[in-house]
Amino acid sequence: WKFIAPAITPSGEVLVTTLEKSLPTSEFTISTKCIFPFDEKNAYENIMKPLDRILFKVQEHLHRVDGGDVSGNSDKEAVKKKWWDERGHLDDELQTLLKQVESNYFSEIFEDSEDSSAHLGEFHRGNLISRFEQVASDDRSESKSRHEDRLEELKKLTIPKIKEELRNIGVDEPRFRRLRKMELIELLMKEESNTSSRGTLQRDEQRQTEECIFLILDENLHRFPFEGMPVLQQKPVCRIPCLSFVLATLYERQISPKTSVFMDPVSASYVIDPE
Repeated sequence: WKFIAPAITPSGEVLVTTLEKSLPTSEFTISTKCIFPFDEKNAYENIMKPLDRILFKVQEHLHRVDGGDVSGNSDKEAVKKKWWDERGHLDDELQTLLKQVESNYFSEIFEDSEDSSAHLGEFHRGNLISRFEQVASDDRSESKSRHEDRLEELKKLTIPKIKEELRNIGVDEPRFRRLRKMELIELLMKEESNTSSRGTLQRDEQRQTEECIFLILDENLHRFPFEGMPVLQQKPVCRIPCLSFVLATLYERQISPKTSVFMDPVSASYVIDPE
């Protein structure tokens, strides 16, 4: 769990408080960081005012939609294309703003410490390609070596033993009943590779679930679409109104550990804003 509460201060800085549950101790650590504006403007002018300008243009663009303009124009496809082109430009403008705000204010906050872009300063940019190629080459060599070692190991086994290993990993017997030894080995190595890939995927999904980010946003930043930032696209993100919302849920679970925390969807409501 990681709770992040950013707020724009009256003096123009971004104050970020982070509450994080560390594993395996399950202890919570709290830290606060003040992020100063990257130029002479304050954070509100760098973050919220550009967003408001984009949203205003989006609303104007939507309000200009008139069915009569389309039906009365002989080239309807051209009118539609122009509208979607304009909308695409607005989407690009918003994406540019998200990247700028991420880079200038939140990249180190949302990134894991081991992945932080600050560590890239240790390397010269010109060497990144060669470093990548070297790492990729090492990985391919290691994978090839493991494959060859496993192949030699299986060649030493008898056919009944290979079939037993196939059964142990869940392969149906009709699939290998009439296969020869090398065909059995090929099938076993293929199934082992698939099993390993599924295990890796499950671990990645579990890791993402364990690293959920909860955003507690102030009266200004709650309008900002943090979830669209590139750094958060592969991470589960939730918004909560306040930390007490979480503490009350945990307290309810503590006093009644055998009862799962339940929310009646009938009593819930939500608002959809198409703009």
